[in-house]
Amino acid sequence: MGASFHKNEYYMISEYIPKGSLFEYLHVHKQKFSEFEMLNIAFEVAVAIKYLHSRKICHCDLKSSNILLDENNKIKLSDFGLSRLKNIFLISENKGRIGTPHWMPPEIMKGNKYEEWSDVFSYGMILWEMMSTEIPYYGLTSIQIIGMVADFRKIVELPNVGHPALLNLIKGCLKYEQEKRPSFEFIIKFLEKAISQYKSI
Repeated sequence: MGASFHKNEYYMISEYIPKGSLFEYLHVHKQKFSEFEMLNIAFEVAVAIKYLHSRKICHCDLKSSNILLDENNKIKLSDFGLSRLKNIFLISENKGRIGTPHWMPPEIMKGNKYEEWSDVFSYGMILWEMMSTEIPYYGLTSIQIIGMVADFRKIVELPNVGHPALLNLIKGCLKYEQEKRPSFEFIIKFLEKAISQYKSI
């Protein structure tokens, strides 16, 4: 919303979000969402990321602490400090382990180029986190997570219960091979159908 500069002090003024981050909601306040709320949040996050991608921007650090919730559980995507512009940066500037290992896709753990498919994987981890109400790879170090996921392909297991549409999305988004992951265009249409069916019940 604005910025302030005073001598060596810098301030960024942003909208106040009363519920804080999705991470806080799930793991600090120990709150849970209904299936319908999860479908709506999943849809809103997908729309936000698709908009970024349409502007040639990859977020590069999608995680629950960067998704904020207002009083109506509407989401705000935040923290673009690691974001990259597609086809603008040199390849060397668009590679490396950027992001947080708990939500990081395997190709980025290996130091490969960050592309739209990488945001899809991180999005899948957020859906997994909402459904399981667990922190991904809780208790493991960054090195241990990278070894498990990148080297041994041991990605989190699907939750035992949950809405079928979300379970299917998690399964698709968390594919090890990035080219096998769904696009956000597909994800949005898929969720629109699931939400419509839920409302008709």
